Amino acid sequence: MRLNVSVEYALRAILCLAKERERTFKTSQIAQACQAPPKSLSAVLKILADKRLIHSCVGPKGGYSFLRDPNSVTLMQVVEAVGSPVFENDCLLHGTPCPQDHWCPIHEVWEKAQMVFVKVLGRYSIGHLLERIQNWEAIDHLLEDLTKELPRPKEPPYD
Repeated sequence: MRLNVSVEYALRAILCLAKERERTFKTSQIAQACQAPPKSLSAVLKILADKRLIHSCVGPKGGYSFLRDPNSVTLMQVVEAVGSPVFENDCLLHGTPCPQDHWCPIHEVWEKAQMVFVKVLGRYSIGHLLERIQNWEAIDHLLEDLTKELPRPKEPPYD
């Protein structure tokens, strides 16, 4: 079970835009920041703009921005906006993409797991994730600074 690639790109793009809400970004800038192919990302950004989750501005100074309160947008709203299945499943029995059109002993388990996942997505907002990302980045920088200050172990003598 893995996130659908369109859902993943949508979440990455919104997080990228929400980090700097006052800025407008070109598709190429978002693609680079999100490590997503520009062509695929462009289609996702258009959908998000059509659903009014992000703002789109046409013209030479145009691009995309996130103008909403990040705490008012849940992860599930982003997933629903993209409108594709949340997950893409490979068959555990055959290792091929699951057609999901016939009964399988594993479908019930996957369906229950997906229902729980969807509930969790509805509980968390973009703002919540931004806060977690900022905390993680602060800790990461602190650890980086601390390791710079630690004395380096002496190299063993080479014979």
